[in-house]
Amino acid sequence: MFEADILAADLQRLTGLAADSWQVANAQLVTALRSQSASSLMIRVFVTVAVALGIASVLVVSVVQRQREIGILRAMGASRRRILGVFCCKGPWWAWAARCWARA
Repeated sequence: MFEADILAADLQRLTGLAADSWQVANAQLVTALRSQSASSLMIRVFVTVAVALGIASVLVVSVVQRQREIGILRAMGASRRRILGVFCCKGPWWAWAARCWARA
C-alpha cells in the first residue's frame, strides 16, 4: 500500500514520463489512514487493559468469596500451590470465555 512512491519512481525512470503516486496526489488521505491505524491501535490497547482488569477483578472476588472453601482445602491437606493452580487455571478460562463472547 505504501510502496506507491517506489513504483512511481520506477515507472518514471523506465518510461521517461511524469508519474505521481496516489500518495502524492492524496496526501490528506494517507495522513488520515495513518491516523486511523494509530487510533485503532490505541483503542485495542485500552480495551485489552480494561478486559484484563475486569478478569483480575473477577478472580479477586472469586478468591474472597471462596475463603471458607480454601480454608477447608488447606485443612484437608491441599498445598498452597495446588490451590493457586486452581485459580491460575480459572484466569485463562475466563479470558477464553470472554473472547468467545466477544466474537459472537
